[in-house]
This record gives sequence, C-alpha cells and structure tokens, in this order.
Amino acid sequence: MAAMMQADSLRQLRGIHLPAEPGWWPPAPGWWLLAALALAALIWAFWAMAARWRRFGPARTARALCRDAYLAAQAGSLSPAQYLHRINELLKRFVIHGIPDAAARPLSGDPWLRYLDRRHGQAAFSRGAGRCLGAQRFRPDLEAPRKAQPPAKAASMPNVEAAPAPNIGVLARSNSSMTGTQSDQLRSLIDRFFARECRRFWKFWNAGPRTQR
Repeated sequence: MAAMMQADSLRQLRGIHLPAEPGWWPPAPGWWLLAALALAALIWAFWAMAARWRRFGPARTARALCRDAYLAAQAGSLSPAQYLHRINELLKRFVIHGIPDAAARPLSGDPWLRYLDRRHGQAAFSRGAGRCLGAQRFRPDLEAPRKAQPPAKAASMPNVEAAPAPNIGVLARSNSSMTGTQSDQLRSLIDRFFARECRRFWKFWNAGPRTQR
C-alpha cells in the first residue's frame, strides 16, 4: 500500500524546466551608452558636413559663374576681352571674400598672377594659359573711345560681395581676339584651380580662417 502511494506521488511530480531566456528589451546599460555615443557621433558628422558644405559655397558658385561666362563667350554674348575681365573679376572676388584673403585686394598684373600660381601650386597663371588674365589685357597709355554700354547684370554669389574691378587701364586692342584653343586652355585651368580650392575646403581639420598659401 505504501509502495503504491509512493509511486502515485512520484507520478505527480513535474519535470525539471529551465528558466526562460532573457528578452532583448530593455537593453543592458552598456548598450544604452553605446547607442548614445553613436547618436552623438552621427550628429557631429552631420553638423561638420553641413558646415563644410556652407564653406564650399563660394568656390562652388564662382566655378559655376566661370563656366557660365565661358558659355556666354562661346555664344558670342561676351567678347574675348569681356570674358577675360569677367574671369579675372570672379577670381578676385572669390579670393577676397570667399577664402577670405584681404591681402590679395591690391594685387594686379604679375603680382596677382604669382599669387594665383602659389594657390594653384603651378606657374600656370604667370607662364601658362592664365597669363592672359594679367596686365597684358590693359594698355594704360591707350585712350580708347569710350562708348556707353548698359551695365552688366550682376551675378549673385552667396556670401560673396562684389569687389571693385582693378583700375589699371583700358582693355588693350591687341587682345580683342582669342583663339578657340586659348579659350579652352583657360577654361581648363580655371576648372583645375577651383577643383583644387574645393579639395581644400573639404579638409576637416583646417577649420580656421583660410590664408594665402
């Protein structure tokens, strides 16, 4: 009788059950810390990219305006002399207000070309295709007939003020024409110049004011 009761009691016992696996929520404190650090890194990266994109604006805009001037010259809307003057003005406005480097404001002629050479890293302005942007565009002793012309429409450059054109004379008649090869070479040089400037703008660890290099 006792043996039967003991057998019945053993049959009523439940088997051994392991505890349930822990759920993924809520995460452990270490995961919360890791998520906070990742979120902070994403916010900083977004802020840094936005700041660099804003600083890149003047170079990007000046590059686009130089391309527009080239297309206008190809279409005949700008004479070769006007095209050279427009490109030189855009370069000066970018350097003074976009970089900015106020020391370049009084530069003209060969000193201006050498300044562009230093920024570009090559003597492509003083000895190459950019030579036409120097003082040879002007003849101080030439009194060209002054003809009233409607003012050119001012091109807008975000965060870049208009700089006065260099007053070093009147356009030389000897430069009243440019060959297609010269125009293409100058356009290629300007594109390379601004491509280099764009790469400089994207150097994240140089956040201070940009100066002449």
